Amino acid sequence: ESLERLPCVYPALEPVGAKHMPEEERPAWVNVLFECVEVAVMHYKFLWAKTTVDILVRATVDRRNNFSEGQQRSIQEWNAMCKGQKIMRQQDHARQTKEQTAYEKKEAEWSSSDIKKGQTSWAKDSKTGASLGGIDAWAAKQSSN
Repeated sequence: ESLERLPCVYPALEPVGAKHMPEEERPAWVNVLFECVEVAVMHYKFLWAKTTVDILVRATVDRRNNFSEGQQRSIQEWNAMCKGQKIMRQQDHARQTKEQTAYEKKEAEWSSSDIKKGQTSWAKDSKTGASLGGIDAWAAKQSSN
C-alpha cells in the first residue's frame, strides 16, 4: 500500500484515484520500501512467494524513478530475474500439459503398430472375400495403378 503512494514513472501506470505521499516524506519511505522488497526477493526461492514477489517487483519497477541509481540497478536485476523465472515456469507448464496434434497422435499409433501380412480385417478382396491386409493390400492397390 505504501509503495502505491509513490508516483509511477508514467502517469498511465497509476492506479485509479492514487494519492501520493508528500514530497518531503518520500526519501525515508523509499529506503524502507526498498529494504522490504529486497527481503521479499530473498524469499523468491520458495514456490509460495514467487507470484507475490513478481507483483511486488513489477510495482517497484513502475516506481523506479523514486529510488537512487544503485537501487534502480538492483530493481532492474530483480525484474530480469522475475521475468526469466516466469518464462521458465510458463514453458515448464506448457511442456507438461502439451496437447498432441492429430499427426502426433497417429504417429504414436503407427509407431506401436505391427505391419504383417493378412492381419487386417478391413481389407478384403471383393471377388473372393479373402483378407488383403498389410503389405498385400498395399501391393494390390499398386498393381492396379
